Amino acid sequence: MKTRLAVSLLALLLPLPALAQNPAFLWTGSVHEDVGEDGTVGSIVTTTNRYDDRGNLVQIVTHWDLDANGTVDRVYMDARTYDKQGNPLLTVAETDFDADGTADELTTITYTNLNHNQTSEFISVDRGADGTVDLTATRTRTFDNRGNLVQQVSEYDSDADGIVDHRSVETWTYDYRNNQMIYLSGATKTTYALNHRGDRIFSI
Repeated sequence: MKTRLAVSLLALLLPLPALAQNPAFLWTGSVHEDVGEDGTVGSIVTTTNRYDDRGNLVQIVTHWDLDANGTVDRVYMDARTYDKQGNPLLTVAETDFDADGTADELTTITYTNLNHNQTSEFISVDRGADGTVDLTATRTRTFDNRGNLVQQVSEYDSDADGIVDHRSVETWTYDYRNNQMIYLSGATKTTYALNHRGDRIFSI
C-alpha cells in the first residue's frame, strides 16, 4: 500500500461568513488516500485543523473511512488550550471508534513548564469513556539552548494503580561540526545526517 496526498487545502473556508472573517477560525485541511497497486483506494483519512488568532493549533478533527465507501468509520477530535506566551496547557481528546456519535476513549494531557528548558506532560487515558482512568503516563522533555530536544523520559502506569510499569529514556546528541545527530533509546542507536538548518534529512 502507498499513501497519496489527494487534497491539501490552506484556509479551508467555512460557509458561515461571520466565522470566516474571524482570524480565530483559520482552518487547514488534508485528505489522504491509501491506494493499492491496482489503483484502488483502500481507505480515506480526512483531517481538519483549526488555529486561533495567535497561530496556535486549537483543534484537530480526523475522520477515517476505512474501506473508502463514503461512510465515516472512526472519528478523532481534540481541543487544545495555551497560556498567553503560547505554551500548551491542556489537550483533551476523544476517539469514537465506531463513529456512532459517542466517545469510546478519552485522553487528557496536562502540560507544565518545569524550567526554561524542561517541560513535563501528564497523560491520562479513559479507555471506556466511563469516567475511570485506565492508564497514566508522564513524559519529561529537556531541551538545549538552541531549543533542540536532547532527552525524553517516559514513565507508564498501564493500570493506573500508582506504580510505574515501564520507563524509557531517549537521548538526542547533536554534532553540528559533522552535521549529525545521534538518537539513543536503550540498545537502539541511530545516527542522522543534518542539513545546514540542523534538520534531519536521512539516517546513516
